[in-house]
Amino acid sequence: MSTAAPLARTAQVPARPTTPDLQHVVDALHRHIDVAAAATPAAARLWSEVRRASSGGKLVRPRLLVTAHRALGGADATAEARAAAGFELLHTAFLIHDDVIDHDWTRRGEANVAATFRAAALARGRRPDAAEHLGVSAAIIAGDLAVAGAVQLVGGASDDAATSARLAAIVAEAVSATAAGELLDVELAAADGPDLDTVLAMYEAKTSVYTFCAPLRAGAALAGADADVLAALDRAGRALGVAYQITDDLLGLFGDPAVVGKSTVSDAREGKRTVLAALLAERGIDPRVDRMPPEAAAARLRDLVERSGARAAAIDLAAAHTFAARDALGGVPTELGRALQHLLTELTDRDL
Repeated sequence: MSTAAPLARTAQVPARPTTPDLQHVVDALHRHIDVAAAATPAAARLWSEVRRASSGGKLVRPRLLVTAHRALGGADATAEARAAAGFELLHTAFLIHDDVIDHDWTRRGEANVAATFRAAALARGRRPDAAEHLGVSAAIIAGDLAVAGAVQLVGGASDDAATSARLAAIVAEAVSATAAGELLDVELAAADGPDLDTVLAMYEAKTSVYTFCAPLRAGAALAGADADVLAALDRAGRALGVAYQITDDLLGLFGDPAVVGKSTVSDAREGKRTVLAALLAERGIDPRVDRMPPEAAAARLRDLVERSGARAAAIDLAAAHTFAARDALGGVPTELGRALQHLLTELTDRDL
């Protein structure tokens, strides 16, 4: 077993804040989808699938936005709900598109958007290749609809013109950064020997910005926070997102597949350029296990990562980014820093 220190913990943590109730966010999301579907009946099936795809998530992004907004004294519950719903809808859009890129047909243990439209086409007697094309095309279109809805929700959340302009800029930056990160991820999959710095840059673009930076900054902007606070939240969010993704990589290999939600060898089989793959490449180790049975492949990968020191190095790297996030939170008001320190611990201090 690795002797590396667990992910960063603070020695003295104040009493845990109450977790915000997010039902108003879910209600705002469903209202938007229902109104959009009613306004364009021809797109109702697509919106129905978007709504289904948005169910069952952890609501991490809404929780971050709501926490930042309330800790900074924000009191506009309607704007808060709309903006938070927008980020959850953006997350749904990216998941739908991710499944297309990864050629996946399930999400959270169920048929995803592409699979649902493919099944409907097959039931109508379409050829398998035609049904698959229809399913994938419908998923791309549904994801596009969700991106547009997300931008509308976030950018139009506030009645104040200046605040709306700040929110619109934040969500636009999130979409652009994530698209760039997704492209880099796809390009890395075709590259030999992934470079660690490039993988970390991909994590920051693909995960940090829309999952952490943007919701935190949007919540603060809604509360009227100044540019210095938004900049501190951006720094914290970038570091936190990388730590979160590295932890996911480790859990994906060493965690329980039933809890993690995917096979412990799926990343390696799909050619994913993860931090673990980059650390193995630095050590001259080829992690390919594509011709091995699943259980043997998982055991082989765990042994390679453990014995090479890549697991310990990844844990240390995640801890360093966690410490950087904590340090950045020193630049925000006390109440917000206290609330986010607890969230940071919950999101990154997971059993490895």
